[in-house]
Amino acid sequence: MSLARPLRGVFPIVACPFRAADESIDYESFRRTVAFMAAAGADGVTVNGVLGEANRLVDAEHARLVEAAVAAAPSSRRFAVVAGVTHAGTTA
Repeated sequence: MSLARPLRGVFPIVACPFRAADESIDYESFRRTVAFMAAAGADGVTVNGVLGEANRLVDAEHARLVEAAVAAAPSSRRFAVVAGVTHAGTTA
């Protein structure tokens, strides 16, 4: 895939929020965080970065976080979702 225009701007790494009761991912809070970053003027967000909790998540959770970020992205302007794709092991 090639980009029509190169990515430029600010792409904060979005932390993954967990529920205190059972440590499950709080996807609604995650979507609100992405929407907040967009409203604050970010040009996109980075999801599943390598220095956070991403290496503790299963592949389905990674995919669902990317989907949640895309769903929360504004449709009124260009807003990139940069998905981390690294993995803790070589077999994946």
